[in-house]
Amino acid sequence: MSWEIERRDRVAVVTMNTNKVNAQNHEFFADLHEAFDTLEREHAHSPVVLTGRDGRFSAGLDLDRHFELFAGDPDAVAEWFAEYRATNMRLFTYPRPVVAAVNGHAYAGGLITAAVCDYRVCVDSDARFALNESGSSTSSYPPERCSTARSASRR
Repeated sequence: MSWEIERRDRVAVVTMNTNKVNAQNHEFFADLHEAFDTLEREHAHSPVVLTGRDGRFSAGLDLDRHFELFAGDPDAVAEWFAEYRATNMRLFTYPRPVVAAVNGHAYAGGLITAAVCDYRVCVDSDARFALNESGSSTSSYPPERCSTARSASRR
């Protein structure tokens, strides 16, 4: 596992560091599951803070890997989407509070990762947030969530 888990008082701080910008790919998903398996075993009663490293939360999907995947076999895309959904649901249904400590850019899937946490806080920085799926009629993200995201971005 490349993610670090550090205990600070009662809180387990999880630092994502699968790759330089925490681009989400199979290794990122595996690291998340392994970290949360460890949390369940060794920090079962601790709330969790999920953060990135060096001013980077998550750049979203690893486009170097996903462009080819999405242009290929529909069954492979469906398998990937099941893995992606399971990863987000792992965060969303975790039995202890999970706080996304957004310490830098959170684009697309990275913003969804933050959104499925129970709470979100952000450092005072020039970090940017984008949910490109919210403007797309072809999004696999639930339509009511896209409407909420579009509405919030207009304020």
